[in-house]
Amino acid sequence: MKSRAYVLTLAGLALFTRAMAADAAVRPPNSIVVNTGVTHRYFGVLQAARGTTLTLRLRNGRALIVDASAAFAAAHVAAPLFAGKATIVEGRFAPNGVFDATLVKRAQPNPASWDIDR
Repeated sequence: MKSRAYVLTLAGLALFTRAMAADAAVRPPNSIVVNTGVTHRYFGVLQAARGTTLTLRLRNGRALIVDASAAFAAAHVAAPLFAGKATIVEGRFAPNGVFDATLVKRAQPNPASWDIDR
């Protein structure tokens, strides 16, 4: 039995299969607009941290894979990171679609108090 899911993206309807699951664990889904020249800020809940790679669950339910190596190297990680805690990441998307964070810090635990993602 083949597992399929259809995901609404800015470009239309996209098909997501089990074979694509491994790729989704490395890069953000196509529904996140990749603009490499603009600094973005996202609020979410930290799902996992493996070294300097973080997985952030955004308020809309999407997962954002974050390369925080630059933030760690510059000591721009404001607090110890714990899974399940509200987190803010700031940075830019690399041409390969990975979010390169230059700042990682804790957010207020209540999503109603979060600023808009930009």
